[in-house]
Amino acid sequence: MRAKLDVHLSDNDDGWIMGDLLRIITQPSEAIQELNRLKYRTSKQDLPHVTERVRELIQQVRRDGDIALGLSRFRVDGSELDVAYQQISQDRLKAIQGAGRALDRYYQSQLIRSQVKFWENGVTVGKRYAPVQRAAIYLSVTGSSLSQLLRQARAARVAQVAQVVLVVAAEDISQITADILVAAQEAGIEEIYCLKGPQAIAALTYGTASIAPVEVITGLGDSEVTLAKQLLSAWVKTDQPLAQTDVMMVADSTASVSQLALELITQAEQNPSMAQVLMTTNRALAHGVQQWLSQYCQDHPLALSTEKAIAHLAVILVSDHWSESIDWVNQMAPDRLHLWLEDPWPLVEKVRRARTILLNPQTTAAIADYFGGSPLLQGLGAASHFDLSLFLDSTYLLDYSAEAMQQHQSLINFLLGDDQSR
Repeated sequence: MRAKLDVHLSDNDDGWIMGDLLRIITQPSEAIQELNRLKYRTSKQDLPHVTERVRELIQQVRRDGDIALGLSRFRVDGSELDVAYQQISQDRLKAIQGAGRALDRYYQSQLIRSQVKFWENGVTVGKRYAPVQRAAIYLSVTGSSLSQLLRQARAARVAQVAQVVLVVAAEDISQITADILVAAQEAGIEEIYCLKGPQAIAALTYGTASIAPVEVITGLGDSEVTLAKQLLSAWVKTDQPLAQTDVMMVADSTASVSQLALELITQAEQNPSMAQVLMTTNRALAHGVQQWLSQYCQDHPLALSTEKAIAHLAVILVSDHWSESIDWVNQMAPDRLHLWLEDPWPLVEKVRRARTILLNPQTTAAIADYFGGSPLLQGLGAASHFDLSLFLDSTYLLDYSAEAMQQHQSLINFLLGDDQSR
């Protein structure tokens, strides 16, 4: 166990204040410098080397098919799916079904409808949407796996995708929880494989003797899986990868010190590459969070990756004015802004740049995910933008009458670079 560091704090302290892991910054100039460091941080991955390796793995699957996957059996059979229902409680089953219904309602409201408009002079303009026939969900085995699966599977269900395939990044079925298998079946998925890495993405894209190709792949994996999806994006549609995702929290004296500290720890555990910034005008609150986290780490040693995430990517900024905190939010443009305030609305009205705003401590990120409020998939240090439209193909419908063509002929000639009137 690490020796506890002495922390001497007072409301008159300025500049950097160090605890075991979490830093507090009180000087505005240093706060801006820290925000810039976090916002413009770069990955340390050796991308050329990773790219070469992933390209090779993809080509092996394209050339050798099932043999390149290196497994004698990778599909979960029907009897194993049936057993999963016997392994979970009725309360757990009802919770999965309830979350599924809630997501269905949300995605129904997001469903894009086909439309046709008839303009003057015989012009018809329309856009038709139709579900893809076959889609795949890539699922990593993490603490957020169930949430990730539910969101993607229910979106595909509402979009009426004919066939949905689940690929779980596992060596065998023993690594897949019964919750996952049941949630998949509740969403209509019965084609489930144990596959992982770029090989899985390549197999889904090109197809093999055992796996038919798909039109869409969603879901998160490690950096190699993300890269494989990017390299194969010319042949298969994927969710949009995001370089980084950051969280900012704004708290006043009504916020719970222990809940704030636990939130920092939980987020660092789930996504060690995510920056976290806690802002407050209350120095006592900042010091309390720092000391509570320090004591917690003494009693419950954290994983090394979590400690690194808190030490390098988490910080508390103390400001004398709320207006300064709002400026910091708009500068950072976080993916999620969580407000731990007695009255959040005055601040909400002034925030211009935040992808998602959670308005009170009870509105957790998990709730936002389950009920469809977040457009992000996050995990394993990766993130992507996800929505129901990924499971839909769109087609434009255009019909110009002879009268309309004649009326617009000069404009058409101009656009084609053949304007005879010049």
